[in-house]
Amino acid sequence: MKFKSFKEYILFLYVHLAYADGEVHDSERELILKRMKYLFPGETQPEQVLDNMIQAYIKESGQSQQIIEAAHQQFNNVEFYKKYKVFKDLFDIIHADGVVAETEQEALNKLKTLIGIEIEH
Repeated sequence: MKFKSFKEYILFLYVHLAYADGEVHDSERELILKRMKYLFPGETQPEQVLDNMIQAYIKESGQSQQIIEAAHQQFNNVEFYKKYKVFKDLFDIIHADGVVAETEQEALNKLKTLIGIEIEH
């Protein structure tokens, strides 16, 4: 999977974290849709965009880590503050349903290391 833009990659990361426990919970979906207003301003069908990304993620889920690593190389020159904002959004997504599964925390930790954000929460 090749991303056309950084915002498309971010949406993939949102779905990756939300799906880390095997499903996208309603509260996670709602939070992602809120964040999409800033990622995709003017998008008239954000639900459809999200559903398409979820389906693409499911189709490629066995290779999600390789996709993320390749995309990270593609977007490695992004400023730290943007990476930090993405990390904060990911943190919020895994907490949206009130339960943080071990698989969600592991996925977040891997992404934190990959994007070079070493903070304690």
